[in-house]
Amino acid sequence: MKISIEDYSDPSTVLLDRAAIEALTQGKIIDAPITRLKRNPDLWLLPTAMQQNGDVFLSHTVVRGDLDKLESSEFCIVNEHKLFEVPEHLADQNNGRHWITNLLHLEDGVLAFLHSEYTGQNDYFGMEASLIDDVETRAPGRSSIGLAWLSQEDLDADRIRFTYLGHIATYSAGFPHFNVSGTPVLVNEVDGTEYVNILFMDSQGEEEEGGWRKDDAFVTQARAPLADVVDHAKQGSVSPWRKRDKKGWSDAMGSSSRAVLPRAPGHPDKRIREGDVIVHSDLMRDPKSGRFVLLAYVLKRKKRNPSSIVFYSSEDGVKWQFEGTTHERDDGEAGWSYASFFDVDAEDSNPYVLIGWDYGKPGRCVYKLGVEIDAS
Repeated sequence: MKISIEDYSDPSTVLLDRAAIEALTQGKIIDAPITRLKRNPDLWLLPTAMQQNGDVFLSHTVVRGDLDKLESSEFCIVNEHKLFEVPEHLADQNNGRHWITNLLHLEDGVLAFLHSEYTGQNDYFGMEASLIDDVETRAPGRSSIGLAWLSQEDLDADRIRFTYLGHIATYSAGFPHFNVSGTPVLVNEVDGTEYVNILFMDSQGEEEEGGWRKDDAFVTQARAPLADVVDHAKQGSVSPWRKRDKKGWSDAMGSSSRAVLPRAPGHPDKRIREGDVIVHSDLMRDPKSGRFVLLAYVLKRKKRNPSSIVFYSSEDGVKWQFEGTTHERDDGEAGWSYASFFDVDAEDSNPYVLIGWDYGKPGRCVYKLGVEIDAS
C-alpha cells in the first residue's frame, strides 16, 4: 500500500494561520483534532484550552459552514459545561475535563470519543507534581478515554449538547500523571459480532526509587460490541470495554495491555521502531481496498529526531502493519500534531487530512492536505 500526502510547502495548503486560530478561539489554541458534525450546513468543532487564575478552561469553538471559509463563518465558543450534560448518577464523581477527539456517526446519533484529563478522584488542575523520568510533571493527572452521546433528533434540531456517559479506557501504570493520547475509531466484524474499536496510548511504567519511569508507553487497542455501546448510550451510561493483552482482551479500565502497532526495524527514530507514536489522530477505511489506514505522528525532539507523519494499515482492524513515514521536518519547535481524515467514504471523493503544526508555538497553523492511497 502506498499512501501519499500533498506537499505542505504551497502556502495555499495552510487552512488556518496563527491569526485565524486566535480569532476563532479568542486568543487560545486548537488543543485536539478538529472534528465535523455532519448536517446541512456542517458544524466544525475546534477544541480549545486556556489557563487563567490558576485554573484551566476548556471549550469548543463551533463553526457553521464551509471548511474553506471558517474565518468568515458564523461561530460560537461553547464552554465544556454547556457542551456536555452530566447525568445525575455521575454528578458526584470527578469526571475530568474533556476534549472531543473523534466522532462516530450512526443511524440514531453520534458517539463522541473524549480525551479526559484529571479523572482521578482527587485530581485537580495544578495538583502536586510527580517526579517522572527525573522531570517534575504536573499534568494531566490521571487521563482517560471518555464517551458522550448526541441523538440524531437533537443534531437535526440544532441542539448541540452531548450527554456525557463516563470513562471507557485508561492507562495501566500506577503513577498519577500520564497523557492517554487518542482516539482513532474503527468498526469491524469479528466472529459475527460488530465491534467499535479505539486506539490510544497506554503505559505500564513502574515506581522506582526517587520517582516513576514511563519508558513503557505504547499504543494499544480497546473494543466493545457496537450494539451494546449504543444501547447503553441511549440510557446515559457506558458498556464494558476490553483492551488487548497478551492472552486476548481484558478490562480496559484497569488491566494491563500490550502494544498493537508493529516495530519498524532499522528506522532512525526509536519511537517509530518501538511503535511509540502519538495517536491524537484518526483512521479511515479505504473504499477501494477495504483496508483500515491509521494516521499518526511523532513530535520533534531537540537536536535528535525530526517530526514526521506515520502510517499503518490493517486488513481486519486487529493486526496492524507499518506503512512508512512522510513529511519529516526539522524546522519549527514542536512539529506535527492533532490530525484528522475527512471525505474518505466514497471512491469518487477527494480525501484530505487536517493536521496542526507547532501546537502552542508562535508558528502554529493548521494544514489541509490531500491524500492519495494506492492499495495495488
